[in-house]
Order: sequence, then C-alpha cells, then structure tokens
Amino acid sequence: MNTLSLRGLTASALFLLLPMSARAVITTTGVVDKTRYTNSVTFTIAGATSATLDGVPISLGTPVTVTSIGFHDLQADDGVPANHKQAYFIVRNSERLDTEDGIPTMKPYHFVNDAPSAFAAGTLKLMVPSRYPNNLILPVEARLAKANDDPLFLNGVVKAGNFPASPLQLRRGWGSTILPAQTAITTTTSTSYDANVNGATATAPIVIEPASAPGYWTAVTGAVTGSWPANSRIHMTGTVTVANGATLTIGAGTIVWADPGVNIEVAAGGSVVVNGTVADPVVIAPASSTAPWGGVWLRPTVAPAKASFVATGLILCRWGADPAWTNSAHGFSAHRSEQAAFGVADSAILTLTDCAMIGPINLSESRGSGIASNKPAMNLTRVLCQRAITGGEQVQGSILMNNCAFIEFNNPNMDVDSEGFVDGDNDGLYLFPNNGNTHTLNNTLVGWTKDDGIDTGGSNGGSTIMTGCWFENCVHEAVSNSGGNRIPESHYSVHFNSGQAMECGYGDASVGPQSLVDHSLLIGNMVGARYGDNYGSGSWTYGGTFTMNDSLSLYNGFHDAWAIEWTSWAYQNARMTIRRSYISKAADLANWPGAGADANHLWNPATDGPQLSSYMPVPDSNVGVDLLLDKRQDHISGFPASVNVRLSTFSSKTVTTKYNLIGKPTPESTTETVISTGTLTWTPGETVKSVALSLPVGHPYNQVCLCLSDPVNAEVTGSPAFYFKYTVPSSTADFAYVPAKSTGWSYSAKRDYTAALYNPDLLLGIASQAPENSWKGWNHNEAITYGASVVFWNTNKTAPIGFRSATSTATLLLGTTLTAAEQGPSNDRTKAMYCRKKFTIEDPSVDAAKNVGTIKSLTLKYWYDDAAVIYLNGTELLARNISKGAGTQGYTYTTSTGATVDANTEGDAVTVVITDAGLLGALRTGVNVLAAEVHQGSLTSSDLVWDCQVTAQFKPAPTGIYGLGQLGSDHYFYWLDTDILGLETSPNLGAGSWTKRPDQKSPVPLIPTATRMFYRAKDITAP
Repeated sequence: MNTLSLRGLTASALFLLLPMSARAVITTTGVVDKTRYTNSVTFTIAGATSATLDGVPISLGTPVTVTSIGFHDLQADDGVPANHKQAYFIVRNSERLDTEDGIPTMKPYHFVNDAPSAFAAGTLKLMVPSRYPNNLILPVEARLAKANDDPLFLNGVVKAGNFPASPLQLRRGWGSTILPAQTAITTTTSTSYDANVNGATATAPIVIEPASAPGYWTAVTGAVTGSWPANSRIHMTGTVTVANGATLTIGAGTIVWADPGVNIEVAAGGSVVVNGTVADPVVIAPASSTAPWGGVWLRPTVAPAKASFVATGLILCRWGADPAWTNSAHGFSAHRSEQAAFGVADSAILTLTDCAMIGPINLSESRGSGIASNKPAMNLTRVLCQRAITGGEQVQGSILMNNCAFIEFNNPNMDVDSEGFVDGDNDGLYLFPNNGNTHTLNNTLVGWTKDDGIDTGGSNGGSTIMTGCWFENCVHEAVSNSGGNRIPESHYSVHFNSGQAMECGYGDASVGPQSLVDHSLLIGNMVGARYGDNYGSGSWTYGGTFTMNDSLSLYNGFHDAWAIEWTSWAYQNARMTIRRSYISKAADLANWPGAGADANHLWNPATDGPQLSSYMPVPDSNVGVDLLLDKRQDHISGFPASVNVRLSTFSSKTVTTKYNLIGKPTPESTTETVISTGTLTWTPGETVKSVALSLPVGHPYNQVCLCLSDPVNAEVTGSPAFYFKYTVPSSTADFAYVPAKSTGWSYSAKRDYTAALYNPDLLLGIASQAPENSWKGWNHNEAITYGASVVFWNTNKTAPIGFRSATSTATLLLGTTLTAAEQGPSNDRTKAMYCRKKFTIEDPSVDAAKNVGTIKSLTLKYWYDDAAVIYLNGTELLARNISKGAGTQGYTYTTSTGATVDANTEGDAVTVVITDAGLLGALRTGVNVLAAEVHQGSLTSSDLVWDCQVTAQFKPAPTGIYGLGQLGSDHYFYWLDTDILGLETSPNLGAGSWTKRPDQKSPVPLIPTATRMFYRAKDITAP
C-alpha cells in the first residue's frame, strides 16, 4: 500500500489537490432575502451542513413551510464563514393589509374585572339627569375617582337595582350606558339610579315626567339667542343657529329632544354657554337610539370673531347622523368622515368640564366621531367620549385634557372586545400639534381602539405630552408617532395590552419623529419600545430617535425593545437610547446594555416587583383573576384543550390561584369528582398564564366544571365554566346560498352617464324610492336603462368579475373580464364597479319551514381589489378598506380607498362571520340580494376583482333541558337553549312584574337576598 504524504509538496501541487475537496454551494430555493410573503412561505436549504430559522435548527434538503406571522431570520452554514447565507423575510397576515408587517397578529386579551377589595380606595360618581321625560332614551355616565378626584383605573360592573337589565361596565374607571325610554310611565314617577360596584355606591334620583301634556316641549329651529332657562324642555325640530354677536345660555337640568340629523351651529362671533352640573346635567338626545341627531358645529373664525362653546355638566347622547360630515367643506381634514359630536373649526373655542359623549350600546347601530378640530383652543376636564368611530382629529391649536377618557372606538358590528382586526382608522385620538404647538394630556385614559390609541403622526413638528395616562387594548399602537419633528412624550404612564406600546416611525431623514418614554411602564403588549414601524410598501425614510429613561418594558410578547425598519432591513440600535430601565427579555437587553450610571437591567421579579406598585391602580392591592373564555357554558364536545387565565392588571406581588376541573354525574347532584387540579403562579409583572386541560377517555360525567379557587394576592372576579353532556340536537348543515365562482351575477362598470360625479344611488333616484327598489335592494329592476338605450346592468355573469394586467401573477382566475371600455384607459381607470347576486330562501329542508330566524349566522368569504362595501337587501353588512365619502349618499363613485391590495394577494379571501341580530334581520323569505360596490385604489390601477361566497349556519333544534344545579355550596339556574331562551326575573310573580335580564347568561348564580326573587327562562325570539 502506498502512503500519500503532503510533506514536501509544492504550492502548485497543493493547489491541484484543493478542488477534490471543494464544498457544494449553499442554495436557498423558495425564499428571497428582504422579501414579504403572505400567510406562508416554503423553502429548501441545500449544500449546507447546518441551518437555523430564528435561532432554531431546521432540516436540510427537504421543504420547510413557515406560517408563523412575523419577521424571520434564516441562517445557513457549511463551516466556511465566506459561504454563510442569510435571508431576512416576513410572513405577513393578509388580514392586515399593508400595515403591521413583521409582527404577529395582535389579539388583545379580553379585560378582567378588578378585585372587589380594591374598590375601597375609590368613590363612585354618577352623572344622571334628575328630571327626565318619558319616551326619550336616558343616558348615564359613571366614573371612579380617588380622594383628589383623579381617576381610579379599575374595571368593574356597575349594577343598579332599579334598572337590573342595564348593567354598566367600567373600563379603567369610566363607563356609560343608555337606559331605554320609560314608555310605560304615564304619570310623574320618582325613581333613582341606585348604583353599586363592589361596595362603592352612589345614588342619583330621577323623576320621570310624562311628556305628552300640551306645552311640555318648546319647539325650536333656526336662529336663536337669549337663554333656555334651567329645566327647559326643548324640541329641536330643525338645525339651530347662533349668529355672530349672539349668545345662547342653557340652564341646568335642561333636556333637549333632537330630531334626526339636526345640528347646533355656532357662527364666528357666536357663543353657547351650558350651565349644567353633575347633579343636574343638560342632556341632548334623540327619541330613539337608531335615529341619531347631528352634532355641534363651531364655524370657522372670521377674524377677529371666533365661535365659542363653553359647557359644564353636559351629556351628548347618540349624535353623528351624517356619515360624511367631517370633511373640508366643514373646515376639517380627517381620516374618518362620520359626523363629530363637536366640530371645532378654524381657531374656535371649546371648553368642556364634566361632560360626556355617549354612543350607542347596540353593536349594529351607526356611530359618529368624537371631536374634530382645526387650530382650536380646547380645554377638556373630566370628559368621557365612549363608543364612537374615532375620538376625533385635533389639528394644530392648543389642547389640554385633564382626567378624561376616550374609549371604545370601532366600526358597527365589530365588537371592540373581539379578536377581529380592521385597519380602518378607529383611533382613540389623532393629535396633530403642527407648527410647534403642544397638546397636553394628564391622567387620561385611552383604550379599546381597533387602531391606535393616540396617533401623533404627520408633518410639521409639534409635541404631545402625556403624564399619568393609561393606554390599554389599542390593537395597533398605544401611541403611534411618525412625521417630521413629531415629539410625543409619555411620563409616568402605563401602556398595556396593545400592539405596540410606543412607536417612533417613519419621517424626515434629518429631523424625524422623536419619541420619549420616561418613568413609564410598557407591559403585556406585543412590542414594547419600538423604533421603526411596520408599513409594508412605499418608500419610507427613518431619521427619528427613540429615548426611554427610567422605565420598565416587561413581558411584551414579541419584543420588549425593537429597532428594525423595512427600508434597510437592519437594526437601528443607534437611534434608540435606553437608560436606567428594566427589560424582561435578555435578548433585547443585550442590544441596549447601557453602562455605568446609565446601565439597564434584566428584570428580576423576586427583587424588582415592588417597582410596579406605583403603576398599579391601587398600589399593592389584590388584583382580579379570571378565565379567558368566550363562553361560560357549552356542550362537552366544546371542552377546550387549554385555557388562558388572566389578571386584571400586573401585580407588584406574586399571585397564585388554584384551578379545579370537577366532574358530576348530573348538574343537580351533590357528588363531585376532582378530575384534575393545579396551581398557577404569576411572578410580578406577568399577567397571563395558560393551563392545559383534558378529560378522561370514556368518563361518566354529564357535567364538567372548570373553576378557580384559593387565590393569593388576588380575587376571582369571573364565574366558573360549565360543560354539559347531552345529545346534540340535529341541525341543518351549513348551506351556501351564494357559492364562490357562481353564475347569476349582475354588474355595472359604466363611465359615461353624466359629467357629474357618478353614483348609482343618485342615478336611480334613490331618494324617491323604497329601499328594496334601489340598486342594493331585492326588488330592483335590473332592466333599467340610462336614457333610451344604454343598459345599466350586465346580467347572468360568472364570478370572479373584474380585470387585471397581462403580467399579473395573481392566482385568482377571473370568470368574467370587463371589456376595455368598462376598464377604462390605463391612466384613468373605472373608479368603481357595482355587483348584485340574487338568492332565494324558501326550501323548507334548508330554511326550517321558511323560518328565516333559524339562521344563526352568515359567513362571508370574499375576494376584492382594492376596497368593497357589501350589502344584504340594502342593509350595509361591512365596508373593507374604505370610509364613507362626502355627500348624502355616503359612498360615491369617486370615494377613495384606504389602501391598495397587492395583485399577488387577490387570491387571499377575507372571511367575516355575521351574527348581529340586526343585520341578520335583513334576510327575508323569498328573493334576497347580495350587493357590493368595489372601488379602485388609484386611477392607474392594473386590476379590479370581486367575488363572494355566502354560507348560512343554522340554529339547532331546542333541547328543552334546564334546571337547578349545584357546585359545592353554590346553586345556579341553567338552560341549554341559549339561542332561544333568555332569563326573566320577578319579585312576586304578579302580572307585568317579569323583567327581561339580557345581562344574565346561563348559568345564573342564585345568590340569597333579603327579598325573594323568581327566575324563568323564556323564549326570547317571541314578540
């Protein structure tokens, strides 16, 4: 055998040997560096000896599929540094359109009510009219206050014994409701709103007056001056105007009945002074919550005259009749066009103290915006704005808010507590302090927004200074910041359970946005401190800075601190400065260790927990703890594999609670078997724990209960969850009334009707037609023509309908392509397309003997580009990527979209489940029509697409199962047919004594009281 030795070989000989040991080139197929992929991506690594995805080893030579929404880091090596391969990429959620690339889908946790013992630190305060007419909806505001009258940020349910069916949910110490009109009262009657929340009580006496007597109401319209004395009863039958030089003074206790759509308009030089009190507020309300009035408009300044509105003790209830009011014609620029409660035009003056803007409590009802302003002088103290489209847009001027609350901003038919995501500018506040102005917020609550809490973005520098504020459940950012020299500062504030706590986004390259967090807590968000932002397309410049001093960024799900932006796809740590702060993620701390006196620290809950005390609503108090479940009662087949358990707030102490899974042979049995038990522990700062659950195979239990017990440093504030075993009643299988890619569609994409802005509602004279005859309605005549010969509708077409460029890589194949004339030239595309599809509900096997009420939900699965509004028999179901434009018709032919849909994502359907009874009520036996208007994102758009599938889900047949159950020493009343039956209570079984209790859901705990109470489950579908 010959032995080969390298000793003595020449360099050239060695060179000849090297190719024999050359390594294969590392290749990555299916993924490209710095690229975005929608919903998933599949790639294969070859030629490497090792590879990692986000630091975790992955297989080689076989396909790897990534569906996790977020930013991903792919690394591949073969042992030679020069051969190293790296790819940054994003898997984005199609639901998020063009925003939030690079972070997972944010689904804020449902709130948990706080520990009852914590409420001893506060005082409950009410604002309720002391005298009020019958037949008018009755608004109520409640707030929790500390001894110094600052807000006490606790969650709890206010219950009133005289109004048992109308509980009021406090969100961080603020809340409101609308009591139904007292229609049954025909003589003057004394009652009270007797409120109690965990021992904090308050009583507001109310005298209900019959309003039918002659002369009770004073009808008012047109120009007014002088005064409406205390306790006036004013009926605004038309818009009221206050002219230059005139003053309208409104006395305490005055009630204004506002007809639908009427406004109060104050001219430059005019003024309104409202002298209400908390005990005797002035109220402006419509007769019905479904027919809102307009709002207050302070007209633009005509130098030197300014419009002025100064109010104390005022409640505006159910305003916002005009969906397209907030626009340049009225002196405003706005992201949302819905009418504002207060439109404060150029340099007008608005001062509100102890006032409330109370929006609808029914999810399906339309809603206005809060305050739209342009260079205002605005001062708000103890002001609540609740349940609106947005809190409003404040541009320039001087704004001061003390102890205010702006909460619950969402589109109709989207529960603000749901996981549903929209990108529709449902912000708490837009604060644009342009040209060096400063907006100041102290001790103010902003939360439960489907977009940002506060958006401070835009050009022209200015400051927004927030001190002692609380931000919670803001799906996008608690505080969003972008633009040139924008300076938001958060001092001693809490940013909790939001998408991103504080952002420094895009802006000028030289003087970009400058975000500051000082002595604040960023906790339980998706991302805490954030430099850069997540816009998916466009050319953005990042020249801002983010500074965080002496703060805590803890237990944020994705990152505590993050500084990557999508222009360079690189970390910009140099633009984020963190000093003397605590971070709970070691990987994030490694990017900002600090040094010396500015050193940052890894959070140690055992020793650092006491630092949370000052941020708690009540320092060192017990906190609430509850199961996070959508339903507290279900069939045993719906028993969850795991359950999240959440604290109401972070705690400075270690919190524990036991969980118990209990089985019973029957609900009424006193025999209980503990199936499993355990203890959950939250270290200081943690707020959510997950527990895995399972039931024994073949178990004998007909009822299973999951409950919490024995809490330490906490109190259980929610009820147990019950799961019943019974024979599931048969129900009709889901039925697709409108399948995807179906025929029978009609569409119109005409461009040549009139020189005026084209809108089919206007064209077809909708103002003079019944709704069912409009283009959206079931009785519309599709044979209608324009003029003598132009056919309006193309009928019997196959979806998807639209057009696209020849080079498009979209995967959604068109069933009907618009003609060249219908598409329009490439530089002036058809702006909108209108579509209709009839379907019939009359098959007894599907529709339960034509009883449309058996349909419990509709699932819409639709494909669109770039925006769509969908109607059922003329009732708007939803709007996607579009807001109502100017004009009385709402959406017009030229209404612009909020963003565009990428051509490669047209094949990604959007799915929406409609459960709202008001919307389902639009269904009818016989012919129904699904209609849609599809709008373009630009005049040069390369594509336009529409298709929709409508599937119905049906209620099961009733079980007839109900009874009295027992858990330990506690008793409860339960019924299984919750879609059909609801609770009623009576103190004496007398005629007319039964009260509907929509606030109580099965199972209802039977709590011993000093007075007797009777319970029954009654058919809620009956008249």
